[in-house]
Amino acid sequence: MVWFSRKKAKPAQVSFDKKPLTIVQATDMHYITRKLTDNGEAFRKTVDAADGKVLLYSEELMDAFCAEMAQKKPQVLILSGDLSFNGEYESHKALAGKLAAFKAAGITVLVIPGNHDIDYAGAASFSGTEIKKARSISAKEFRNLYAPFGYNDAEDCAPDTLSYLADLGGFRILMLDTTTVSMCRVTDRTLKWTEKMLKEAAEDHIPVLAVSHQNLMAHNAMFAKGFRIEGGEKLLALYEKYGVLANLSGHMHLQHIRTEKVTEIATSALSLSPNQYGELSWNGKVLTYINCPLDVSSWAGKMHWMDPNLQMFSVYAKNYALKGAVRQTGIQLGQQAKRPSAGEEKVLAKTFSELNYAYFAGNRIPLKEEKAGIDLWLSQPESFMKAYIRTILADAEAGRDYHSCEIERKDTP
Repeated sequence: MVWFSRKKAKPAQVSFDKKPLTIVQATDMHYITRKLTDNGEAFRKTVDAADGKVLLYSEELMDAFCAEMAQKKPQVLILSGDLSFNGEYESHKALAGKLAAFKAAGITVLVIPGNHDIDYAGAASFSGTEIKKARSISAKEFRNLYAPFGYNDAEDCAPDTLSYLADLGGFRILMLDTTTVSMCRVTDRTLKWTEKMLKEAAEDHIPVLAVSHQNLMAHNAMFAKGFRIEGGEKLLALYEKYGVLANLSGHMHLQHIRTEKVTEIATSALSLSPNQYGELSWNGKVLTYINCPLDVSSWAGKMHWMDPNLQMFSVYAKNYALKGAVRQTGIQLGQQAKRPSAGEEKVLAKTFSELNYAYFAGNRIPLKEEKAGIDLWLSQPESFMKAYIRTILADAEAGRDYHSCEIERKDTP
C-alpha cells in the first residue's frame, strides 16, 4: 500500500492572543446508518450483548451531535476513529454526508480510521431476525470518501498509512493511523515520517497536538495488549523530544488522562453513556481540555421527538449501560465453580455496574457508597472481574476525576 506525500504552501501564521483556537474531539461513535438496520430482533440482540453502546439510537445520536457542533462552531472537529459500527461502507458514506455541512460552515474536520472502520469482517445489515453480510470499505475507499476531511488539505501525508499532518497556521495536528497496515502498531516508515514532521514543526517553533485511535500508553493494566500502540514507547520518546502538547486518543471507551512525560487524554466513546466528547482550547501558551456530555434531550425537544427515551436520553443511556453491566456480571458469576447466593449476586452485580460506569465516565469512584459490595467482591474467588475491580480501586486512590486538564507548552530544542 502506497500513499502520496506532498508539501503544501504554508498558511499565514495565526495569533491566539485575542481568540483562542477551539477544538472538539469525538471518538468511537460506532455509527450505523438507518439503511442497514430496522432496530429489530437481530440488531437488538447484537447490541444488548455488547458494552452498553446506545446504538438503537445511533442515527439520532449523530444528528444531535452534529446539531450541537453547528451551534458551538469549534474551529476544528476531530473524529479519532471507530467512526462506523463495523466498517460498513454505507455507514461511512452517510457519515461523510453529515460532515459535509461542517466544511460548508467553515469548520475544519479531521478524521482517522479506527480498528472497526476498514476491511472489517463483521460489516453487516440487520432486518428482523436476519443478519446479512454488508460491504465494508477499503483503505483506499476510506481515503477517497473522507478526502475533504483532512486528506485533501494535509500539509503532508505518511508514505504507507492514512496518517497526515494538518497545518492550521501557527498550530499543527498530527493525525496518526495505527490501523490500516498493521493493527495497533505504528509502522517504521510512518514513525520515520512522524519524526520528520515533528522536527520541522520544532524548527518553525509551531506547537503540535497528536491524535491516534489506539492509546499511546496503558491507562489500565488490563487495557494494554490490543489497546496500547505497539511501538508506542518510540512515539512517546519522539513526542517528548519535540515537545508535542498532548496525545488525544479513544479506543478503550474509557475517559482517562495519564502523563508519562507527555500527557495522553483518552476521551470516552460518544456512543456510550454519558455520551461525552472533548473540548479543547489553545491560547498560544496553554492547552485546556474539558469533556462535555452531549445534550441529546434538548435536540430531541427542538425536533419534537415524542420518544420518551430521547426526551430523557441521559437517563435512558445510563440505565442501558448499567443493565448491560448487571447482565454481564451474572454471566461471569455463573461460570464460577461456586456461585454466590442470589442475594450476594444482586449486590455484586450492582456494585460492579456502578464502579464500572463511574470508571468509564471518568468520574470519582463511589468507594463509600459501594463499600459493602466492594468488600464482598474482594472476598470472591479470583476472576477477571475481581482483577478488573482491583485496577479501578487502585486508580481511585488518586482521588480525582478525569474530566479536565491544563497543559503548558514546553520549550523545544
